[in-house]
Order: sequence, then structure tokens, then C-alpha cells
Amino acid sequence: MKRMNKTKRSFWLVCTVFFLGLLVTAESLAVERILRRNEAIAEEKAYQEYRNTGCKNGRPDPLIQGEIKGAPVPDEYIPFVNYSDSWNEARNFGGDRHHEGTDIMSGTVSKKRGEIPVLSMSDGVVEQIGWLKLGGYRVGIRSPKGVYFYYAHLYSYAPGIRRGTKIRAGDVIGYMGDSGYGEKEGTVGKFPVHLHLGIYRKDTKYGEYSVNPYKFLQAVLKRRMK
Repeated sequence: MKRMNKTKRSFWLVCTVFFLGLLVTAESLAVERILRRNEAIAEEKAYQEYRNTGCKNGRPDPLIQGEIKGAPVPDEYIPFVNYSDSWNEARNFGGDRHHEGTDIMSGTVSKKRGEIPVLSMSDGVVEQIGWLKLGGYRVGIRSPKGVYFYYAHLYSYAPGIRRGTKIRAGDVIGYMGDSGYGEKEGTVGKFPVHLHLGIYRKDTKYGEYSVNPYKFLQAVLKRRMK
């Protein structure tokens, strides 16, 4: 009888230890899931913050900053053009969406399309050129370190600009216009003359994504005005 009681006690002790182990394991897994979820939330928040500001640790992304060697318009036009941080502003042509760039308005220089030259801000290669329903006539240039610079709503292209053309910072790639917002190639007049500047980064997790160009543009225009 005593041996049976001892056996029962041993059995229940083993069961208790086993179930306590299960509880501890389940609790550890739950904590691990919470930590992973919090890490994912923090990472997504940092990613969105980076896209919205172009900054890492409070400073403009050095990779993008290092690729930018000049302004998108000639020095003599810089005091007269207007631009603001229009990132994420609502747009509705072609469906509800958000603005993924900075608009550089022709300001007091000229309201006429085709008068203000558009310059490449970086060295690189022309990766895309041609008509887009939203962007009109556009040029996309891939810099040596993989940053994609997007210049849209052009009036026309500079001679010799085509896919594969090697570009140096400061080269004229086209002329400021008001093309776009139309299925039909050549649509103009839907908005004032300006340049839409977009900047895109690429990585293995998120693919290619837009980054707010405002601080980079602000920095280079201020430097050129000194």
C-alpha cells in the first residue's frame, strides 16, 4: 500500500512538473511573439519615418546625400523658383493617392512651358524615359549607388537623351513643363508649369520605394545660393 501511494505521488509529481513545463514554454512563446510583434511594429514605424523625412538618426540619408551633386535647375533660376514639402499630400487624378515627391514651381521666372532647363542632380544612367499618364514626359536616372531620381511633367527632352545614356550631374536632361494627367501622350495644361522630383531607394525587404526629397532639395538649393 505504501509502495502504491509512493508510486502515485511520483506519478503526480512527474505530471505536475510536465504541465508546469508546458505552461512555462507556452508563456515563453507568448512573450517571444509579443517581442517579435513589437520589433516588427518598431521597424515599420522607422521605415515610414524614414520615407516621410529622408532622415536616419535625425540626419539626411548619407547614401542619397552623397549621390546628389547639384541642383535640378541652373543656378540663375534658384532664387526665383518655389517649392514646399508637399510629400504625402492628397492627389485624386487616377484615383485617391498621395504625393510622392516635391514640386518645384517655375515661380516668378516664367510661366511658359519649355523655358527652364532641368538638370540631373546626380551622375548615372537613364533607366526610364517616355510618357506616363500621371507623370507626363519623364526621365528616370539611376545613380552609381542605386538611387533612382525621377523627373516628371517635362515639356521636352534634351537632345541625345535616351534609355542607356550616361549622365553627369549638371547635364541638361529636359525642360520644365506641364505634361501629364492624361492617357493621351502630349496632354498639357492640367496644372501650372513645374518639375516633379522623386527619389527612390531599393532594398531586399521593401523593394523600391519613394523617399521624401524635400530635405535633400532644400540642402542643395541652399548650398548653391551661397
